[in-house]
Amino acid sequence: MHSSYTLAITNGWPPMVSGHGRYFTGLLCNAEDTVVLVPKVTERVNDLPHVKRLFSFSGKSGGPWKIYTILQHAEIIVRPLLWCLFSRAGWPRLVVASQPLFTGVTALLFNYLKNTPFIVVGLGEELSIAAKDDSWFRFRYRLMNLVFKNAAAIICITKNTAAILRESYAVPVEKLHVIYPGVDIDEQNVDTHAVESLKKKLVGPSKMVLMVGRVLETRK
Repeated sequence: MHSSYTLAITNGWPPMVSGHGRYFTGLLCNAEDTVVLVPKVTERVNDLPHVKRLFSFSGKSGGPWKIYTILQHAEIIVRPLLWCLFSRAGWPRLVVASQPLFTGVTALLFNYLKNTPFIVVGLGEELSIAAKDDSWFRFRYRLMNLVFKNAAAIICITKNTAAILRESYAVPVEKLHVIYPGVDIDEQNVDTHAVESLKKKLVGPSKMVLMVGRVLETRK
């Protein structure tokens, strides 16, 4: 499979079953030319030979001097490179990163080392927080900016996410692709009777306001 497969890196599997998660899984559905590197704690991969349990520290954070957080980020960045160097798979033709930090940094290293193109998924909340960071060096913002600058394409979950990338990160519009995180009725079976029963239990006959989603453009 040398230089003839897509390598995806994610610290969560399976990803969301709709929206950009649907795009992500759709991109990775062909076991013959795709390899997905996931945490070792991942379940439900026995029937997916192209999904490889690799990351030991994903899901762990904190610890003395934030040691688990540091190990998690370092492992996400380094282990995919080592896996490609020492496995029979060889070097990928394309890398897909589930988020800018830190799987996007891994993809960036693939790009620097052998000019391998990569795709990254951008989430509005993470982008907004980094863009508003007023610390002296703005490390996260600068690192994200570097990832977006070199990415071949960026998947955005809303139009507002794309706007943040254009305005705060100066990403060219041709790189941005909006894929909404909608509901996939084929995979998400909703028991409407259970929903109605829960609503009555919570608020009775009153109306209930439900907010779904992450960052949206602020209404004036």
